Amino acid sequence: MGETGMSESQSSWRRSPFFCGSLAGWLIGMLWWTGLLVAFALKDGIEHSSKASLLVYAPLIAIPWAAIGLLVGATNAMLRGYWVPIAAFLGTLGGGFYSIATSPFDGWLAITMPIACMSGTFIGLVVGVPPRIMLGWLKGWEDSL
Repeated sequence: MGETGMSESQSSWRRSPFFCGSLAGWLIGMLWWTGLLVAFALKDGIEHSSKASLLVYAPLIAIPWAAIGLLVGATNAMLRGYWVPIAAFLGTLGGGFYSIATSPFDGWLAITMPIACMSGTFIGLVVGVPPRIMLGWLKGWEDSL
């Protein structure tokens, strides 16, 4: 197994929808936590805020987001393409907008927003996957369903 074999094995796991989905979910979770901390710091006033010390928790808080990303990646493993991740991402955005529109801007937002975003992701999958399956079936993209 030379250098070519090693690079092939490394590139195969990098292209895995399970890895990419988990990594994307984890990064989205870290960005969400950082954005929430910045928003609270701006609301409270940067000089009076000690929110920056909470950034160290971002990798841990992002783990549930990685699990949701794994679900999206697993779904996309069956139905290759951009349709499933886009539907899930739009659901995540919808859940985030819903949470911001209906929840007060307080400490509970750190709990209600992920629930709304992750629920939106599931709704995005429920709404987005059946049309993708039907379109794939009609266009002959899938051999069998």
